[in-house]
Amino acid sequence: MRLVWYECSKIFMNRIIWIIFGIFILINLYNLWVTAPIIGKSHPQYDYKQGREAIYRKVEGPITNESIRFVLDGWDATYSEITSSMSELEKLSDRYYTKTANGDWNVYDELKEEMQRQFEYNESIEQIREYAQENLEYLKGSAPSFESRRNQRILEIYGERHIQSFYDLAGFTAYLSYDFSSLLLILLTLLGVVPLFSSEWECGMAPLLSSSRFGQGHTDRNKQIAALIYITFMAVFFFLMDFSHFFFIEKLSGGSNPLYSISEFRYTPFTCTIWQYMLILWGMKLLGLYVIGFIFLLLSSFFRETYPAFILGVGLIIIFM
Repeated sequence: MRLVWYECSKIFMNRIIWIIFGIFILINLYNLWVTAPIIGKSHPQYDYKQGREAIYRKVEGPITNESIRFVLDGWDATYSEITSSMSELEKLSDRYYTKTANGDWNVYDELKEEMQRQFEYNESIEQIREYAQENLEYLKGSAPSFESRRNQRILEIYGERHIQSFYDLAGFTAYLSYDFSSLLLILLTLLGVVPLFSSEWECGMAPLLSSSRFGQGHTDRNKQIAALIYITFMAVFFFLMDFSHFFFIEKLSGGSNPLYSISEFRYTPFTCTIWQYMLILWGMKLLGLYVIGFIFLLLSSFFRETYPAFILGVGLIIIFM
């Protein structure tokens, strides 16, 4: 274990890694701010954002006739306001959640469309179930076939689907589509992992380590474990950084809803909740970084100098991007 920590110290004591790490934090913060900007009281969109959150809170939770009526009544009232020849669309008033009639109408219209989408989704899923059931009835008695298995699988995946609760999922949609930090993690993995083997040849330690009583295999294993620890630390930091920003800025809510309630995932085969999918996503990203890290380790073992391995690693990143 002591040798593992020694290999870890060689990575974490590298000043260049911490300088690049700090620069990447600033770059990621800027990119997060561009993707999900912080809207303070001086921001021109502040009243609209606060009003939108207030209206959404009125209808969050189980979909009921009262919540539907609230949206439809609000849409009708604000629509008549903004179409009136006497109305002043941008006049500020405390009568409205967003301070303007036009702002409230935009939010109600957004809500109306989203509720309509969920209602139509439930109807379309019901049609898919009925179609699959009819096909199974028609194929009953015949030998098992691809069609029968396919329709049975459709019933297993879509049989119980039904969106029953409404939440503002725009924050989750933005978070799940944010992947800029993944590129930064790959670059940090390259920077920390590539020198593990090649630097030993550069300083003349490789032949000495090979002749030690632990042997080359034991040393290689320690380096691999140290690489995993380094990758895990960097990944967890950026995962939490991204999530914290979206959680506090976008006010993530509705994570207990099924994943298919997000428009972009409406026909996904996953039947998990949004929170569960996020954990799966983190796990898959971390596993992917482990694989990439071991590819970089392999490159490092092929070269007796760090720069050729590093340049080849950068080239591989560019090619696969």
